Amino acid sequence: MGVARDLRTNAVADAAALRVLVLRYDTERDPHAREMIKALLSTINQPEVIELSKRLAMSGDAEKRRDGLELIQRLSLESADVRNVVKQVLVTEQMPSVLLQALSALKPIAVEPSEAHEIVAQLESLSYHADAAVRSQSILRLAQWDANGESDERLTQLLTDQAPDVRHAAIFALSQIKMRKENAKTARLSTIGNGDESVK
Repeated sequence: MGVARDLRTNAVADAAALRVLVLRYDTERDPHAREMIKALLSTINQPEVIELSKRLAMSGDAEKRRDGLELIQRLSLESADVRNVVKQVLVTEQMPSVLLQALSALKPIAVEPSEAHEIVAQLESLSYHADAAVRSQSILRLAQWDANGESDERLTQLLTDQAPDVRHAAIFALSQIKMRKENAKTARLSTIGNGDESVK
């Protein structure tokens, strides 16, 4: 643990040391050592690590794609360019394990309505995936991203899905989306009421 702590301290303080650590990750062949380096890098939110995560996420190798998406998730990266990488993976990826990591990396944040609509549409598309875990996780993400009930019809269909986890996720998502819409309606009515009071 002391060696790992020293490596992290040096990498945080010295850009050259961080570049060396990134290079070690790229060239390391021992799985345990590579995992240790990845764990260290996942605690260092610096441009070199962000670029590494994006590069790995777009790799032709599935394991590297998972590693890149895991770095994005652990670092809680929210910039538009990183989000675009994650969205592209969600559109093009075929392997369920990589899709699951991409779904985990898709943090719910405030974006433009057009982008939110695009993300909701892709998540809804993934709710048709053959893998039940992918369906379930895409539904849970819909619960976070769908603010207007765009996916209500699809979620209602999923209440009869053959997989119990998918059905439970659909129930949860529908309740979350309904609650969000009701809260938004209450906030609008409150704003209107306050406006009327100020007129008086």
